[in-house]
Amino acid sequence: MLALLFWAGCGPEKPESPGTPTPPPPAQDRAELTLLLTGQALSTLKPCGCSENQLGGLSRRQSILNTVPPDRRLVIDTGGLLAADSEQDRIKLEVLFQALTILDYDLVHLDPKDYDIARQRGLLQAASFDWITSAPSAGPDPQLRRWSRTIDLEGQQVRVVVAAMRADAMTPQALAEVFGPESAGPRLHVVITPDEPPVEPDVVSQWSGVDLVIRPAAANEPQVLHDGAAGPWVVSVGRLGEYIARVGVRWGADNRPRFQFKEVAVDERLPEDTLLVELYENYKLRIKEERLIDRMPQLPLPDDLEYVGSGTCKSCHEYEYERWSTKKHARAYRTLVEINQQYDPECIACHVVGFGYVSGFRNETSPTDLRDVGCEVCHGPGSAHVAAQFSGGQYVAPGRPRLGCIDCHTPEHSVGYAGHEEEYLRKIVHWREQKSP
Repeated sequence: MLALLFWAGCGPEKPESPGTPTPPPPAQDRAELTLLLTGQALSTLKPCGCSENQLGGLSRRQSILNTVPPDRRLVIDTGGLLAADSEQDRIKLEVLFQALTILDYDLVHLDPKDYDIARQRGLLQAASFDWITSAPSAGPDPQLRRWSRTIDLEGQQVRVVVAAMRADAMTPQALAEVFGPESAGPRLHVVITPDEPPVEPDVVSQWSGVDLVIRPAAANEPQVLHDGAAGPWVVSVGRLGEYIARVGVRWGADNRPRFQFKEVAVDERLPEDTLLVELYENYKLRIKEERLIDRMPQLPLPDDLEYVGSGTCKSCHEYEYERWSTKKHARAYRTLVEINQQYDPECIACHVVGFGYVSGFRNETSPTDLRDVGCEVCHGPGSAHVAAQFSGGQYVAPGRPRLGCIDCHTPEHSVGYAGHEEEYLRKIVHWREQKSP
């Protein structure tokens, strides 16, 4: 009866309180295996740092993983390490492999992109963690697609099998070949897929022999997509490393697993691991040394426009310039310098004028009035406007402001911006009319 009452509450729960890792369970719960799941990092090593209350960061994961003893947990990354295939992404893959080693991951699923780039970079042979892949280019070798381990839980031997499969390959026959005949003891059969299969009951019910399916996420938060009423549980583990999905597993008299699901926020108040902090600092140094910022393409602006720099605007708009200089936008470049990140192409674009265009900011040798979130970030390149003013020709209006705000103030980079645009706008008022637009 007690067991029934315990599992009656199984299912999605509210996230654990940030900054307060879950203590180890009492002795009577030691028969539980805990899966700690991450995935869909999408090239994110840590939050960009542009606002408070951001979640994520490889360096903060360890404090959550340490809440479960190593002999009672499996730490698994379910894939989606990279978002793209740029040189910076490839360097990040090397960093991620090192981080997963430091964090002592038991298993890593490499989706097709992860696998192909890791193979090209020679990372697979040196990996100190076990890995499987769903990449077609890996060939038919079953050892690359299936992982198993027997875990002793207080004298109870539990057989765990994890397979990497495309959704269209999850036929009853294929699943039977992967997981083999029904075992007599407790078991846990997991499928990690790089696809997003539908979770309608008539589809899920066909995945016989599977207990848990993990698929890519569309949201940053982990989710239970199907609770196993008919067929396996289906979950996603979230995106960008903002959460760790914690899945508690117990076995009933029928030796079938029962699940309890929680999302644990990787909160900025959690302590950082020293080795992982050092790893990220080394990554920043490598980005600087390889001069990735200079390799970024520079495109011409339409209509022969050019950026002129905020100092040029000051000659006619001195009041606006002086007011702007008191705002945080005027210190945007300095915030990168303070953390030695002014050489990172992914960061610099939102902290300078015109990065990625011929007349815009290029690197630290560019004119200083192209630094910071200056006039032309919001108003557009000003060459035509300035030329008309000095020549006495027909007036050319600058670009309409506010059009580019959401390019940088994304939900990931600027927590709380969405839905509060007017409130944020009032913070940067630098024009004479003080009414809200």
